[in-house]
Amino acid sequence: MKKQSLRTAIFTGLAIILLLGIYIAVHQWILWLLQSFPNFSANAFTTPLNIALLTHLSKSIV
Repeated sequence: MKKQSLRTAIFTGLAIILLLGIYIAVHQWILWLLQSFPNFSANAFTTPLNIALLTHLSKSIV
């Protein structure tokens, strides 16, 4: 039973380190995109659903 607990702890620790590294890499990539392409954030997600949602939200604010 003690070996199983140790394996679980080691696996959990390694998984957390891996996920943290992926999170940092994605965050840096997003920052690079925003700095390299100033209009990226404005034009990145212009799907009909998002446009309808933004239109609805802007009407409810006013």
